[in-house]
Amino acid sequence: MDPLPLDQTAPPVRLRMPALDLDAAVAPMGWRIVMVDDEPTTEWDVPEDALGWQVNSAGAGGQGNLVIAGGQAAGAALLAPLALGEVEPGQEILVTDDEGLTFRYLVTEVSDPIPLVGASDDERAREAAYAALDGDARLTLITGWPDFTTTHRVFAVAELAGLAE
Repeated sequence: MDPLPLDQTAPPVRLRMPALDLDAAVAPMGWRIVMVDDEPTTEWDVPEDALGWQVNSAGAGGQGNLVIAGGQAAGAALLAPLALGEVEPGQEILVTDDEGLTFRYLVTEVSDPIPLVGASDDERAREAAYAALDGDARLTLITGWPDFTTTHRVFAVAELAGLAE
């Protein structure tokens, strides 16, 4: 299946990972302005009891990067399996959109943890590449690491494999 053009996609509303018994609602995720070192910047407002769809990323099944974030320590800790190293290449991720279509993604990569503070230039470049909104039809999951606090970010990337049957 070719990815859908962005203007024909719909927001994701559910994400399932059968290998991990994960079945979670997905909600639109916006951002807020915060001050860091006396400078205004943006911070994602990640839902606590659902996964958050980055609203400026691709829709389900669309061309580009569908970015979904979730907590690993706070709230429902829906992405704790990613922080615990349980997400592995080859695992299936099913994303259902608000029109009822379910798209199948296959995990191709799980990153090493990238520090939030003191990251090298290479680590910052890798983090930016994982979160980039363009490129091939893919899904990127983002959470904190380790599972009990957030000193790093970890990413799982999955390629669009088609419609689920």
